[in-house]
Amino acid sequence: MGWYHQEGKPHHQQMEHYVGRELSEHDIWWVMARLAYASVAKTAILPVQDVLDIDEQGRMNTPGKGQGNWGWRLVPGQVTKQTENQLKEWTWFYNRD
Repeated sequence: MGWYHQEGKPHHQQMEHYVGRELSEHDIWWVMARLAYASVAKTAILPVQDVLDIDEQGRMNTPGKGQGNWGWRLVPGQVTKQTENQLKEWTWFYNRD
């Protein structure tokens, strides 16, 4: 979501044209994640912060910055059953087992 708010702004229209509908900060992670799973790439990797719809607060690393990196941590219970089921569905649907 942080990318969508900041660096992604010039690309919003292009992304919306690509997926064929309007996008918002509330569904961008879902659309991008599904595109990753649907791709022909052998491996799809999703940052857990994106899966959990976490904004800039979940940023792990700022390139070129020597301090303040690697502070975010996943805590028990943060991944919900609904999220787990969505990832399982995409894994099955896009044959990524």
